[in-house]
Amino acid sequence: MKTFERVLFLLAFLFIDIYTTRHIYRLWLAPTTSVLDEFKGKAEIAVDSATDLRQLLAKYRPAREAVRKLERQNAGKPELEWRLADQEPFLTEATLRRAIEAREARQAHRSQSLRQRERCRVAVALWSSGSFMSSRA
Repeated sequence: MKTFERVLFLLAFLFIDIYTTRHIYRLWLAPTTSVLDEFKGKAEIAVDSATDLRQLLAKYRPAREAVRKLERQNAGKPELEWRLADQEPFLTEATLRRAIEAREARQAHRSQSLRQRERCRVAVALWSSGSFMSSRA
């Protein structure tokens, strides 16, 4: 029986060791760059380097002003002639706008989940203290 326990321990240790090594490699050692990184546009680099919403907004303002300037210059012309979404400054403005919207959505989701967590903590605290049950009686 002791031999069986030792074999099971060794197998469990081997299993845990393999997965721990894999996770360490994937989190800290695996390359996270792409060969396509050199072809990124200015807007994509700005989105990747921004750490908060204010930095994205600071980069969005000049792009938005460039789009507004083109809109004023081409006010009488049909939009199909001059507004090309895949060219600058429209591409930069759209990329930064999507990044800002995604960041805002992530922040809203995070704050909502924090509120839900706080409600659960309060409910658990009330329940564990017994005041929840006594207030219902």
